Parts: sequence; structure tokens; C-alpha cells
Amino acid sequence: MEGHISVGVVDYMGAVYSQQQWANRWNQVVRHTDEGKTALQKYEAALTTSQLGRASRGRKSRPPITDVIDFPAKPFPTVIPHVARKRKGKWLKALLYGDSHFPFADPRALAVVLAIMEAEKPDVVVHVGDGMDCYGLSRFNKNPARIHSLQDEIDAYRVHLEQVAQTVPDAERVVLAGNHDDRLERLLWSLPRDVQQITRLRNVHEALQWPSLLDLDTIGWTWLSTREQTRTAILPKFIVKHGERVSIDSAMSARREMKTHTYSGASGHTHRKGTYFQGKGGVDRGNYVWLELGCTCDLYPEYAPNANWQQGCVVINFNLDTGGFHISDFYIHEGNAMGPGVEYVA
Repeated sequence: MEGHISVGVVDYMGAVYSQQQWANRWNQVVRHTDEGKTALQKYEAALTTSQLGRASRGRKSRPPITDVIDFPAKPFPTVIPHVARKRKGKWLKALLYGDSHFPFADPRALAVVLAIMEAEKPDVVVHVGDGMDCYGLSRFNKNPARIHSLQDEIDAYRVHLEQVAQTVPDAERVVLAGNHDDRLERLLWSLPRDVQQITRLRNVHEALQWPSLLDLDTIGWTWLSTREQTRTAILPKFIVKHGERVSIDSAMSARREMKTHTYSGASGHTHRKGTYFQGKGGVDRGNYVWLELGCTCDLYPEYAPNANWQQGCVVINFNLDTGGFHISDFYIHEGNAMGPGVEYVA
């Protein structure tokens, strides 16, 4: 061994190795240098003095460290597990959001959704309903100071849908009817019978439906009525609907929707975000999951100033080969949303 060996290292190693079967080998190593020879001599003298002093005082010597542990330490038998491999497969990406309630839509929340849409480039976009509030058609008391009309709501909502079409022109785009959208249908049903004779005329009836009023064919959107939603496979083995079950706590409405359908899915309606899982036994083991998507409207409107609502959207990647899927849940707070390594700010 060439070079210098610090006295501290020699003292420590000598103390250990001197009590091992290879002590002679250590002595041969340290004796190759002057520092090693001196340190070894000092250690041996100190060790002898210490042992004699303890014996003269009737005290027991401290047991050697090698009586307590093995030195050098024996390696643990280690089995290195196999690393999970990546599986590519064929994927489909969907972005789900809704409950905009024009004219009560939050422009910052919608700007964040559009930014996420542009970044994620989904294959399918679904607005889960209540795009318009249909304020003037409500049976509830209304603020007389509000002067916007149903046509104003239609125009504002259509502008947004056209923005989405321009942001993701190659995506399949689906808009669902919500309970607020159904206000128009309920109004038409409540008309006097003689007036219904007019509204039931084929051309008039078609003109009074939301796909015509929003001119969805022109901007490339598909409309699904409330009755069609659970019967239409928008996404693989995954229900998307506006929603009808309501609980006061986050994810509890999702639980009720899952109990209704015994299936995985997503819905809006409650304006809350939440995720509910439920294991399934038997041969087909795994979990069902149901998502509450939140909303993109004003969180504190005049008719609900203390609402327990959250804004957001969800991106889901489906593996079409295996049936599995991955959920990326975006929570929007005051025009901000966090994603993997990115922040969206409006």
C-alpha cells in the first residue's frame, strides 16, 4: 500500500482487524508505511494499558465489537424485482367538462379548459350539459333586473362551442342535454293544446330543438338528449351523462350514480368534483369508478351565494386493447389549474 494512512483510520481499523483471523494481514499492510508502523505501535500499547487498567480495578472489559457484529458486514441476500414494462397499445383520449350555465359562465374557467384542450389534443370532447342556464324559462323567482334573453344565452353558448371546434378541429365533439336545457322541452309540453298543434308541425318542431337553435351541424357538434345518454357508447365501457343524483357532499352523488348503473362513468349536474371507487368481486375483478366533473360557471351566483361548488375538467386516456384507463383530474381555482409539470393561468 502506497501513500499515507491517517492515524485515525489506522486506529479504528486496527482495533477491529486485530481481533479477526486476518489480523496478521492487516499488520502486514500498515507496516508498509512509517505512519502505519507508528500508529500500530501506539494502538497496541494503548490496548495493553487499557486492559491492564480495567483488570486492576476489577472492571470487566468491554466486549470487542466483533462479538456484536460481523465485520466486514455480510451483504443481505437481495432479490431485485422485475421492473414493470411499458405497454403501448391503441389509445383514445377524452376531455370531459360542463355546467357552464351561460350567461353565468366563468370566462377564466373556460379559458383554462380551452388551454388544457389545446395542450392535451383529445380525440373526443364532451360537454356534459347545462351549457345554458335558460334563466328566462325557469319556474323559480327571477331577478327582474336581468335583461338578457334566451337568444343571448344561445348566442354566447354557440360562440364557446365554436371556440372548442377551432381549438380541436379533429376531435369528435359531443354536447349533452342537461336539466336546464330540458326547460325548453318542458315549456313546449306545457303550452295550450291549440298552440301545441303549431309546435308539433314537423318544421316548427325541428326548428325549436337545441341542435337547430345552436346550429350544431354547422360547427360540428353532436347533441344527445337526456334519454339517449346512457344508451350511447360515447367512450369505451364508460357512461357519460349529465347526471340526476344529487347529494350534499363531494363524490356522494358519484356514488349514487354508480349504484344506479353498476358501471364506471362520469357526470356533471352537482357542480362538485369528486371521485368514487368501488371494488367488484367475482371473475371480473377490479374497480368501478365514477367521476363528478365540477362546473365551469360562476361559483357564487345570486341564487346560490354560498354554494359548495368546484370548477374543473377531466382528461381520460383509454387503452382500447386492454380496456384500462387513466384519469387526469384538473381542479380549477380562480383561473388556475395544475397539471403534470405545467400550470394553466387565465
